[in-house]
Amino acid sequence: MKAEKTKKAEGLSLKKLNYLISILTLIISTVLLIASYMTANRYSTVQSNTKNYIFWQQTAEQLQFGSDYLTEEVRSFSVTGDKVHLNNYFEEATITKQRDKALETIKKHLEGTEACEHLELAMEKSVELMEREYYSMRLKVEANGYDLSTFPQEIRDVKL
Repeated sequence: MKAEKTKKAEGLSLKKLNYLISILTLIISTVLLIASYMTANRYSTVQSNTKNYIFWQQTAEQLQFGSDYLTEEVRSFSVTGDKVHLNNYFEEATITKQRDKALETIKKHLEGTEACEHLELAMEKSVELMEREYYSMRLKVEANGYDLSTFPQEIRDVKL
């Protein structure tokens, strides 16, 4: 019996194996916890960037839609002579002002940036285009023999 007690067991003891597995489990759990944390942060960043992208895309579309709408209403008035289109034009230009609202939103967030400067230049060109559109509407008014006094001041002020 003494020989059996003094004889050392070969291999790992169960106690050491248990400690080793516990340490490996702790290391793997820590790595997974860190990976989960990093993934959650990246997801949050992607989600925030996506919301910003959607916001700026909608703002840009609003700016473009306002300009396109004005041009479309002038075209429709020039073709049909229907004052509804002229009234829609001036409602957008003086009351709804989608272009102006979109540009103000952009200025609030991007004041002084190159993108904002380009958009302001685009707005200036759009306002210049409005002068041509007034001229076009005035030509249609004269061609159809409408009473000029029933039209907005901007149309009456156009010199042919």
